[in-house]
Amino acid sequence: MSVVEQRYHAVMEVAAGVPVTQVAARYGVPRQSVHFWVRKYKQSGLPGLTDRSHRPDSCPHRTAPEVEALVCELRRRHPGWGPRRLVHELGRRGTTSLPSRATVYRVLVRNGLIEPGVRKRRRSDYRRWERLEAMDLWQMDIVGGILLANGSECKMVTGIDDHSRFMVIAKVVERATARAVCLAFGEALVRFGVPGEVLTDNGKQFTARFSPGRPGERLQGGRPAGPPPLLPPPGQQIAERTVSSVGGFMVAGQRVQLGRGYAHQVVTVHLDETSIRVFHSQDLITTVPRVTRKEVVVRKSGEHNRRKIV
Repeated sequence: MSVVEQRYHAVMEVAAGVPVTQVAARYGVPRQSVHFWVRKYKQSGLPGLTDRSHRPDSCPHRTAPEVEALVCELRRRHPGWGPRRLVHELGRRGTTSLPSRATVYRVLVRNGLIEPGVRKRRRSDYRRWERLEAMDLWQMDIVGGILLANGSECKMVTGIDDHSRFMVIAKVVERATARAVCLAFGEALVRFGVPGEVLTDNGKQFTARFSPGRPGERLQGGRPAGPPPLLPPPGQQIAERTVSSVGGFMVAGQRVQLGRGYAHQVVTVHLDETSIRVFHSQDLITTVPRVTRKEVVVRKSGEHNRRKIV
């Protein structure tokens, strides 16, 4: 049953002598609505029970019809004119109540002369995010486009502090390999210190998430953001080794076995005169007696899966 039919039945019940209070309670409406329906039915019959438009009879601030017609005419003659140009042309023609650009835009949309688009965001709508203090976050990236006289192109390893916007890394490299990135990053660490976090993209120099890569072509052995590793006491040596697939590694001519659970992990080794202590991140894994007096071999990253860090 439609709304009009329900109102008609309510009016008929009131006409049959049913109290207005009971009719209003049965149909879930106020008593004033029932009286209004009865009055409209007496004045206009069944059409009086339909919903009326809530549009106001007049709108004082509405654009004058002649101005709206002139806007539409100018737009049809010159399809390339936008709201800004149309306002200018209206002013040249001596229009008394000159509309704003937004009003002209709504007139064009209302008459189907342009397609409504997404509003361009104002500068105040953008929120700039930055860390509260310097050294909280570094942003690193690799950019290109540095052309040399021989026609070759170089890359630049860049790093910027998120808070101060200070360039901490700006090094030109021939090839943007992980080794070149690590060297530039290491120089910045020595000069400025260790940041709280480092933000990068998913380039193969920074992550092995999407490509396994080859040794020397991606950054390996990264640790979560946090305080820098503790330096060893005087008289100790510290080295970094990559555990082999069988769970062991060589240091100072001595083999240390950790188990397959640490395969391909990077561990830090502290050596003194009597013992060898092995750390993973900041956690001590094991301590073994030192049975050799050989010097710690210094090799570049990727050679025999071993790297010396200090």
